[in-house]
Amino acid sequence: MPLEIRETKADGGFVVLEPVGRLESKTSPELDRKVVALLAAGERRFVVDLASTEYVSSAGLRVLLMLGKKVSGGAGRLVLCGLNPQVREVFDVAGLGALFVIRASRAEALTSPDPVPGPAAPAASARPVEDPFLARVVAVFGPVGPAHEAPAFDRSLLERAASALLGR
Repeated sequence: MPLEIRETKADGGFVVLEPVGRLESKTSPELDRKVVALLAAGERRFVVDLASTEYVSSAGLRVLLMLGKKVSGGAGRLVLCGLNPQVREVFDVAGLGALFVIRASRAEALTSPDPVPGPAAPAASARPVEDPFLARVVAVFGPVGPAHEAPAFDRSLLERAASALLGR
């Protein structure tokens, strides 16, 4: 069954995407195509309203991770909202809940100030990560380097680790 993706333009320059149904391996390519087309058209501010999404698999998580990575930094922004308890559990079990800005409702997602997602900022002694999305990955999964050194932020290693976690 194809995935219906409702798309609206909201105040603040946000594109609101609302996947309806199950976001899984058979349907996530549809959302991926939609996201890639919007990014190619220059869109950088997204709200993904998951209120009508019954289930999200690792394939769906990959699409959202890719979107988060593409819009991180600058004027880009991604906010997820409307997660039902089952969908929220998928994010939490995968350890990805802290990587995303998540709000209860679409209205809150569109009006809340730009938050800093994830755990508290790293200690001042840690070397800062330039890419905000990778900084959240490091905040959730920990530094890549040995404990006795400043964390080494190797993009390819983090991407491989995230891919392994998501079963790619």
